[in-house]
Amino acid sequence: NSFTDIAVSGLNVVGGLVGGSEMYITNCYSTGDVNGAINATGDTPRGIGGLVGVLAAKSNASAYPTQTDRSKHQALLNSSFSSSAVDVSSVTGYNAKGNGVGGLAGNVTVGTSIATVFSSGSVRFCYDDNSVPPDCGKVPALGIGGLVGVLNSATVEVYSAASVVAKVGNLTAPVYDESGEMIDPGSVVGIGGVVGVTNAHLQSAYS
Repeated sequence: NSFTDIAVSGLNVVGGLVGGSEMYITNCYSTGDVNGAINATGDTPRGIGGLVGVLAAKSNASAYPTQTDRSKHQALLNSSFSSSAVDVSSVTGYNAKGNGVGGLAGNVTVGTSIATVFSSGSVRFCYDDNSVPPDCGKVPALGIGGLVGVLNSATVEVYSAASVVAKVGNLTAPVYDESGEMIDPGSVVGIGGVVGVTNAHLQSAYS
């Protein structure tokens, strides 16, 4: 039961209401501008979102032995919305856990839950109003979505009316050495009205 209408800016894990959460977010909203950039080194999820940057499973989830116990203690985002304008200037580096930019949430990891949420603001990546767009350099693995950038959790009853504008250039293919080991992952980019990149079930979603 919280809200914010202030402008927020930062690096890597940034949200209009909260940067990163492993807890419940319910009946919350944000309306202020969110600005940021991602330097995707290491193996920690990165995300920038209108309400929350990264919604992650609890780091001690293994302490709960049964599915019932785990469900009682999982991170949750529901009955919430964002009308924030999310503007991300650049994403550099590589992170296997994913880099996400979303109107509501940037990166949602396995072991979380989302339901009955919506976004109505705007999402812009590496874009300005000049006739010549900025050069954001090589883009790594990245998801850009009107609601969620990178989604790895089952999601139901969600809606996005957010506009999504992105300049994605300098895309490259993976590079392997002579032994077949990958030395450069290249670029994997997804852009969507609701979700940029997902590896999870999405039901009753509208854009």
